[in-house]
Amino acid sequence: ISMDKIGLITSRLKEALSDGAVVFSEGNNKTYKNWKKDLISEDRNTLLPFSENGTFYVPLRYAMTALDAEASYGDGKIICAVNGSEYIFSGKSRIFYIDGAESELSAEIIVKGDRAYIGIEDLAEIFSKKALVKGKIAIIADNVEKIDDEMLKDLEERM
Repeated sequence: ISMDKIGLITSRLKEALSDGAVVFSEGNNKTYKNWKKDLISEDRNTLLPFSENGTFYVPLRYAMTALDAEASYGDGKIICAVNGSEYIFSGKSRIFYIDGAESELSAEIIVKGDRAYIGIEDLAEIFSKKALVKGKIAIIADNVEKIDDEMLKDLEERM
């Protein structure tokens, strides 16, 4: 691939991922948040995204804050403020609450150790965004349809 083509792919990726997008990579502590590199945790062996039963899971609390929600933990629950609404998640369940009203996720929250993980499709829905999962890469953004295979390959190499 020519340097011009690489520059074009990078430019298109930056445009697609710069406004409220978060990129995760399975088994990887590194993320992109609004096209800036970030770490899920300083300890690179914890809080790693994973796939299970066809669902790509990401650390719930990190993902919420990466998407500019406020998130706190208490009494075995994660409480998040998203777009003026309160979301409450507890333990290993599909049931959660939005402003006190019961709702259901498409995939169960998974708890590993004392950390909760949420399916990326559910997370995207909560934030009125779209999810794209391809290979080991998962993206939450407003415009994932702009991301093609060349861009994904470039992104995978960056992770």
